Amino acid sequence: MLSLLRTLTTDFPRASLLGVWYPEVKQFVLYSEDREEHTAANYLLHLVGSYFDPNEPTQTRHVVIAGERHYYILIQLPGGLVLLFGHDFSIKPERFIGTVSDAVLRVGVNTSGDVLSRAALREPLAPQSGLERRASTQHSRLQESLLSAQRSQTQLLSDLTPIRPYVQNLAVLYSPKDFVGGDFYYFQPNEDGFWFALADYTGHGIEGAMGAMMCSSLLSHVMASRAVLNPTQVLLRLHQSLVRMVGNSTDKANRQPGLEMLFGQYVASSNRLQLCSAGIDTMIIRDGHTLEAPRMRFALGSQAFDESSLIPYEHEVRSGDVLAFFTDGLKDQLDATGRRRIGRKRIQQVVQENSNGSFGRLDLEVRAAINAWRGPAEQTDDMSLIGIKF
Repeated sequence: MLSLLRTLTTDFPRASLLGVWYPEVKQFVLYSEDREEHTAANYLLHLVGSYFDPNEPTQTRHVVIAGERHYYILIQLPGGLVLLFGHDFSIKPERFIGTVSDAVLRVGVNTSGDVLSRAALREPLAPQSGLERRASTQHSRLQESLLSAQRSQTQLLSDLTPIRPYVQNLAVLYSPKDFVGGDFYYFQPNEDGFWFALADYTGHGIEGAMGAMMCSSLLSHVMASRAVLNPTQVLLRLHQSLVRMVGNSTDKANRQPGLEMLFGQYVASSNRLQLCSAGIDTMIIRDGHTLEAPRMRFALGSQAFDESSLIPYEHEVRSGDVLAFFTDGLKDQLDATGRRRIGRKRIQQVVQENSNGSFGRLDLEVRAAINAWRGPAEQTDDMSLIGIKF
């Protein structure tokens, strides 16, 4: 931790590490010039409890809290460790976040330590042996590679801003099992509404991320063509492209490559939804009643793929309608015994319960339901959910 402070001090002399929360031992490491120790502890506890879930420690997250003269940044690292930093507005928060993340992965952060003090900050670092230096260098390179992969995959995810004028609210839950994963979502405005998609490539981690990047590129190529396509045609072309690139595979149950995907279009002039699903659960809620849209059971690129099983679906949208779709990583989360899945119906129930006034918290409520079901068990697969309220 002292190495981290020294590294940040070089580029950001006004930045200060206010506190660290170690979830494994449930202890704080505090550093503060303007707060008493108990006040700082309560402040950090409140922020961590408000913005992070202790049962969901598998990926890097950050929260920026802006004040009049300063902003605070909370960064949760894989493993659950939460860092609280403070800085003034002399630099943009995004730049500081990127540098902090790089520094954390470069110098490493252990899970134990003493209360930080000015005297401790002036103490020299303990010398390392040659073997320790080589191991530390290899670890740092691996962590930097993972961080770079995470940034690359994040760039695949569409900006939601152009879509917001067409909808009342959007809820997005995107949670890879590891640093990166096989899920991705896609939103693209057009001259009369927008295209949207949610996809799940077989596997997670680096394997899934590589497949997701390939499929995202294929989708971009299909959408760049001048042909006027409907959702069913888009899925068919993606299937054909996958077969050309990786060949036919067996179905997803055998862990062979395949792409589950929902693709749709919202036509603003006629208030109509057009969509088609290959493996993605899709639901529409109106006045408290839920309708499940049809889906083909098998993934694109699989030997079981059947063009005739791609069922187009249309829906006339009314104000207040909710469209929600999610990857199988949500319904496949296991409980603490490792024997029971949370299931599709429970996910649908949570979405329906939050389809009205609490829709803005839909992603948090779904995550909370999954965490309550899973208990101390680890996340078993990538999880993604998109909720759209018209």
